[in-house]
Amino acid sequence: MAREEFAGAAPRTTLASGIDNTALSFNVASGTGYPTGTHPFVLTIDRGTPTEEKVLAASRSGNTFTITTRGYDGTVAQAHDAGAYVEHTVSAAKLDELDGYVNSAGTGDVTSPSGSKVRTIANNAVTTGKITDGAVTLAKMADAAGDGLVLGRLTSGSGDWEALTLAALAAALTLESTDLSDFNEAVADVLGAFAGFGGAGLTFTYDDAGNTLSLVVNVDGATIEIDTDTLRVKDAGIVEAKIADGAVSRAKVKAEAWTAFTPSLSQNGAVTATVTHAHYEQAGKTVRGTVFFSVTGTGSAGQEIRAALPVAAAAPVGTVVGSCIIDDTGTNAYIGVAILQASGTVRFATHLGGVAGANPNFALASGDFVRYNFEYEAA
Repeated sequence: MAREEFAGAAPRTTLASGIDNTALSFNVASGTGYPTGTHPFVLTIDRGTPTEEKVLAASRSGNTFTITTRGYDGTVAQAHDAGAYVEHTVSAAKLDELDGYVNSAGTGDVTSPSGSKVRTIANNAVTTGKITDGAVTLAKMADAAGDGLVLGRLTSGSGDWEALTLAALAAALTLESTDLSDFNEAVADVLGAFAGFGGAGLTFTYDDAGNTLSLVVNVDGATIEIDTDTLRVKDAGIVEAKIADGAVSRAKVKAEAWTAFTPSLSQNGAVTATVTHAHYEQAGKTVRGTVFFSVTGTGSAGQEIRAALPVAAAAPVGTVVGSCIIDDTGTNAYIGVAILQASGTVRFATHLGGVAGANPNFALASGDFVRYNFEYEAA
């Protein structure tokens, strides 16, 4: 029988208007506390009178009930007047179902012990299909009957697992000896069958009389070597051809220490300046660094300002290799780029469109600053 919904706080109410014997919905004075239709529920109209009728309701919305069955639970569908009492009740069919469940002995996998109303799993009811894979842990298995036992089966054919002793296993495996030296010789004899196996890179040799096995690993000696029976990559053995394209990430490249250098500064002749900072690093052919001059001398107005690089560049003259800031103290500050003037020298193009010193036209003087950074390919 299907589930029914019950509510414990559903006070008796009355029909708001009369209904005939076919109506499948009706309104009551108040539906507060009644079920709402999670499952069907039973209502009784005019209980205890000649016109008593039970109905099976599907749902309630406010004070309106929707009915699925009139004349339910052995009663007869009848007309009812406005003001007839409506009550939330239990059907005889439901009570009979519950009584049958409580007083039955159970069937199949579920049963009740004699004289008990408590349901339990029947003996031998848990078959293979009832157990989830992996559900039986070692803790769920019965304790072993003693020490030195192995779970298995020696009896021919299928059947229950058996607790096997080590002696029974040894007999089944037909071990001829328990002497370790005999075992080692048997293994060596098997390995001896591989004598000559391998080829140019790997060779087995076996002396049956002496029970000795030799394994010879042949290496090229250029990329791989054997040192005190240890196979290892030879120093400087990883050449360019052995490295796959794209295999070397930036993290694999060893960071080089910064190197200090003393660059020169000129404007149609050397300009005296203090090198506040001048460092570079070279990783492979990539050179990068920064320079900071504090000018103490004087340059020549109308002439390009030039400065030195630490390593000759591979790029052609006119290539941009960095950025710059030139501070003409008290007049202006120029931002621009460092451009190759020669393989080891840069000049500075400013944001005004010309080359610093010539256009805009000014002479370096004490108190001025020249800063530039660079990154380029070494020649």
